[in-house]
This record gives sequence, C-alpha cells and structure tokens, in this order.
Amino acid sequence: MIRPLRHRWLATPARPASFVLDDTHDETPTSATMDGASDVREARMNRPIEPSTGAPRILVVDDEDAITELVATTLRYEGFDVVAVASGREALSAVEEYQPDIVILDVMLGDIDGFDVIRRMRANGHEVPVLFLSAADATEDRVRGLTLGGDDYICKPFSLAELVARVRVVLRRHAPASAENGSKLAVADLELNLDTLEVRRNQ
Repeated sequence: MIRPLRHRWLATPARPASFVLDDTHDETPTSATMDGASDVREARMNRPIEPSTGAPRILVVDDEDAITELVATTLRYEGFDVVAVASGREALSAVEEYQPDIVILDVMLGDIDGFDVIRRMRANGHEVPVLFLSAADATEDRVRGLTLGGDDYICKPFSLAELVARVRVVLRRHAPASAENGSKLAVADLELNLDTLEVRRNQ
C-alpha cells in the first residue's frame, strides 16, 4: 500500500541547493497518481544492480521518490556510482549485492526503520559507513542513530551541497591510508589536499 505524501520537497530558486516543505499541496492523491508512483517504485525494485564504474559506491535508501531521485542525480553528477532503493529490506539485500562504500539511510521507512536496518547490518558483520538523512530531527533520534553506529546524521530539510560535503568527509575518514595519500599533492614544503583544496605547509 502506498502511503500518501502530505508534503513535497522542492528546490527553491533562491536556494537551489536546498529543499523546503511545501504545505500548499494538500489534495488527496488520485488513483492515477498513486498508480504512477507504484509503477516507478516497482520498476526501481525490479531493476538489477549494475556493476560498479570504479567510482565510490553509494546506496541511497529513502521511500520518497522525489528525494531519492534528487539525491541520486546530484551524487551521480559529482562522480559517484549510485544505487537507490525504497525500503529497509531492499537496503539489506543491496548491501550484500552492491557492497557500497557508504549508505545514505532514511529513518522512517515503510517496512523496517533505518535504526533497525543499521542494527541488522552491524549484526551481519557489515561495517559500511552510514549517513542518516531523515526528517526525524529530535535530539534522541540523532543520538540513537549515532549510537547504533551511524557516522553522521543530517536532518531534512537539508542542503545538497552540505550532503555532498559530508559524504566526502565520511568516505575520506574511512579511506585506506594509501587512498588518502593519493588525494594529496606535495611540492617542496607545501601539501595540497585535492579533495578539499586546502594547502598546508609542512613543518
């Protein structure tokens, strides 16, 4: 059963890298709208996971199609290899099959919530980094997510630019030493970080 959405997430002209809740769209979804959403969701569920391109692999887990498509499109534009799923059970299967480098995980999913997803992942031995992206913005929710093993927690509404930056930080934090050194360029006593474009002078 498809859960009707009471809000839409929109990019605003003044803040193109952000999303806002639009409370003006309160119409009851028509059967055609719900059928269309069902078709999109079914197509995504049945779509095989494609082989990795060699770029960092990101699994996006969210049951709101608009959010999923915007996040996935942005991350692909930034050069990441992205697979998106809409439920907790799909996420657990995709972690096994896709072997992502990071999971962007919503908390309020339709079947099992994000907290249970990360708990099952850790119980199954998967230590992949998890970045929570959720409208559950209470302090206890953020603390719970981080306590269960989450690496970061971003509340909706959110900035796409900040999301991409935090994804890069988490990936860098978990990168092998050899990969981390490969993202730096040293000239004389100066060192340039190619990811952050920061320059440091070695003592």
